[in-house]
Formats: sequence, C-alpha cells, structure tokens
Amino acid sequence: MPPLKVALAGLTMIQQSLLEFYFETREGKKQYIQVLPKDADAYITNFDESGSAEAWNNLYGHEKKPTLVLSHQHKTTDNYIYIPKPITPIALENAVISLNELLHKKSITSSSDDFLSFSIDHQSNSIAPHKNEESIAIPAITTVDKPDNIAKDLDELISFEEQEVSRQHESFDKLAILDDLNLQDEKVDDTVLAFEDITNIEDITTDTPTFKEVPENNAFDEISILSTDNNSEEIISNNETPSDDLDALLRELSEEDAKQKKQTSLEEKTQKNQNTAVKQNTKEESRWDILCGQYDDISYKINSDEETYFKLTDTLLPYLKDTINFSKRADCWMKISYKYLTVIIDPENKCIYSSISLEDRNFTYLCTKNIDEDQVELEEIDEQYITQIKQKNINTKHFNYSFEAFLWTTSLIVSHGRLPDHVNPDNRISINNWLSLKEVEKFPHIMQIAAVFNQHTASLNEVAKWMNLPKRYVYAFYNGVEALDLIEQSSEKSNKEGLITMMKDEKESMLKKLLFTKIM
Repeated sequence: MPPLKVALAGLTMIQQSLLEFYFETREGKKQYIQVLPKDADAYITNFDESGSAEAWNNLYGHEKKPTLVLSHQHKTTDNYIYIPKPITPIALENAVISLNELLHKKSITSSSDDFLSFSIDHQSNSIAPHKNEESIAIPAITTVDKPDNIAKDLDELISFEEQEVSRQHESFDKLAILDDLNLQDEKVDDTVLAFEDITNIEDITTDTPTFKEVPENNAFDEISILSTDNNSEEIISNNETPSDDLDALLRELSEEDAKQKKQTSLEEKTQKNQNTAVKQNTKEESRWDILCGQYDDISYKINSDEETYFKLTDTLLPYLKDTINFSKRADCWMKISYKYLTVIIDPENKCIYSSISLEDRNFTYLCTKNIDEDQVELEEIDEQYITQIKQKNINTKHFNYSFEAFLWTTSLIVSHGRLPDHVNPDNRISINNWLSLKEVEKFPHIMQIAAVFNQHTASLNEVAKWMNLPKRYVYAFYNGVEALDLIEQSSEKSNKEGLITMMKDEKESMLKKLLFTKIM
C-alpha cells in the first residue's frame, strides 16, 4: 500500500517536530507522505489548544476528510481518529491503518450514494411525463439575506497558514530556518499548517512571506549554563540567548512533558486494575534503569572519575561491533564466543543469532563487566553449519535480532547511563541518518530527544538542560546512535581498538590474523 497523503494543520511546534522526524524514519516513509491540503487524503491536527476545534470546523470540517487528532482524549468518532499523547511510533503506525480504513469506507459509501442518486433520478424521469404540469403546486421560495456581521469577531478565529521549515546543513553546525510561507507556495516536502491568531482582516488577504535566517550556530553558541557557584555563570561563548524558534521549541517540550505527566497521573488513577498497572510499571522502570542507569545529574560531577565514565575498549561492545562490521564487509558468516555467550552473524539477512536473550540478566552481567580478552574467540562459519542454521537443524536455541536492535541495546546496557571516558558532553554533535524507532528498544523521552537532534546541532549537556531532562537519558541516546555510526563528524576513535588489541597476541589463530590483516 502506498504512503498515505497527509497535510498537517494546527499543530504545536513540538508536535510538528516529532512528526517531521517520524516521516524521515524508515517506517515513517512507508506510511505517510506530507503534501499540500488540496492534495491530501487525510489531515493530522490537534484539538487540545483553546479554540482549535471550532476553527477546524469552520475552515476544514466541511471537507469530511479522515482526520488524525493528537489529543489527551482517547476516542474515535465518524471521520476522526484520536490518539493519546505522548506520540509514539506504534500509535502512528496503528493510526495510518485506521485512516486507510476510513478512506476505504468513504469510497464505498460514495459509490453507493452515486448509484442511489442515479436510481431516484431515473425513476423520477419515468413518472414525471404522466403528470399534468399545471396541477403541480410550486412552493414559494423565500430569499434569505446574508447577515452583515458574518465577519464579526474575526480576532476570535484561528487561521490556518502554511509553514515551511528548510534545514540546511552546509557544514557541521550551520542552520537556516525558513518559515511563515503563504498558502500559494507549492513546495511539498516540509510544508506544515499551523494555527495563528488573527487580529485584522488584512492579515488574511495581504499576508506576505517573511523569512528569518538564524546566523551560524546562534541557537547553540549563545547558551548560558549555571555553574556550581550560585553567584557566577559559565558562558559557553557569547552573552546572547537562543533564537526565538529554538526557545519556543524547548519551552514547548517542557510544557508538553508536564502535560503528559499530568495526564498519565490522571489515567493511572482511573485504571480498573491498579495492581496490574503498578506491576507493569515496575517492570518497565526496572528495564529503564538497566538501559539508562539511575544517576542524578549531580552524580556526574561528584563521581566523574569513577562511576559516570567508562573505558569503551574494556567492554564487550567493540568486539561485537567490529566483528559485525567485518562480516558485512567480507560478506561471510562469523561467530564470536565469549564465556557462555555465542553470537552468530548472518550478513545475508543482516541479523544476529544470540544464544542469550538481550533481556536475560546473564547478558546484562557480561556487558557490565570488564572483558577478559583470553576468553574471546572468533571464527568463520563453514557452509555446512550455515545450512543447518537456515534449515533450523541446530540443537541450541538462538534469539534473532537485527544488527541495529542488537547493537543499540548492547550499547545501552554497557554504558548504563554513563559516557565513554574520551567523550566530552559539551562538544556539539549532529545526527546524519535515522533508523526506525520501531526496531530499537525504547526508554523515556527518546522520541523528543531524537526530534531535537534531528533539527539542530547541539551538545549533550545543552539538550539535557534545554529540555529539562535527566542527563542519563540524553547520554543513553548518544551511546545508542554512536554504536550505529549515526553521529556526524564524531571526534571519537574507531572501536577497532578492541579488536586490534585482541589480534596482537602471538598465540592467535591464523584466522584471527587473517581477520586483522583484512580489517587493517
């Protein structure tokens, strides 16, 4: 099924950012395509803002197009599909199915109405000639004048105006924002509709495009971070403040997060089975602790030399990552064994067969302990064993994961909310590509963090401060995207260091020496 053509209308800045991010992911591109309203089969809007529902009914309700409403409510009526906040990839995936079903029903209903109209007209034409036209009473038609005050109280309405945001990354930290485009602009990819207040009738008819260009890196060079001394501030560079657009986005992220927490609290109170909900939350939160740690922000300063940093080359992650990369380049099946863990790498299907589940506490134990290089074994798998795996004739049980899912979760467990000891959280980074969030294990605020990095270049500490989030979630996100090589112009060294160290041992097998030679 082709992607659903949708137009965005009346969304807040954070909702717009999240949807733009999702539309760029692998799954999002298959499900949605953003177009102008005249070309759209469906709309995505928001009814939680004051006056937005009334404005929608006045301006677009008559079109009767299927509409996805981002709302704290949770109901489905007629042409409207409601999904609760926060916005998640699964919710958007389910929503596109519901919208397509509404479109299908609408097309069937439209066909039935056309046939019924044709039948009635045909029967009327057959009966009409037998009637005496003079005996037919024609009712008087009363003309109703239009009220003069139809345009009254215009400043209480909310108009829809297209916005286009064009992000240019000419270098590592250049950003240009173009917005407030008028309805006549025919550019499609990043066109977004938004609600804005109208205070004058001329705002509708004489609106002209205005362009705001953000100077190079002003949104991030000009942030002031409070130091431990209450009477002083550490200035990153200049003494100015972030751009209005970025400031509004970050402020809205904070407000949206507060709304979500409040709504979640209300929903939890109305749960019929509170005990089950508490158990589920406890299990989920325990998993988040494993992936992101439990460090408070102050811990990163007090224990910076011990608990909150780790040496990447002393962990299992570089061995797994380098073996996977070699398997892809050499197009050969590989097996890496360490203690009671066996990982088979299938380059054909881009998947991993692991003898231990990623959720198993034994896997967590191996990831959190320093690696013993003497117990790491690498070997190329022969054709006979490959055939057995494909035919599922192997005796041992294996868990199947994609490369992305396996490396993402492994990196989160290894890092546990910490940073590699060579990473400076004040260095700015940008993300050069996006994977599907559906494929990776999620933790709190992951989509909001991804949306910010999708649009801006920033440091880890800046994002945590602006979004008012615990640093551990931003650091966890960094480790995940770094393991997948998604960070642009990263200053980090290659993770080949671990594999190189392992290969230098004179007692290594000929196969390991061959691998070392090919990789170098």
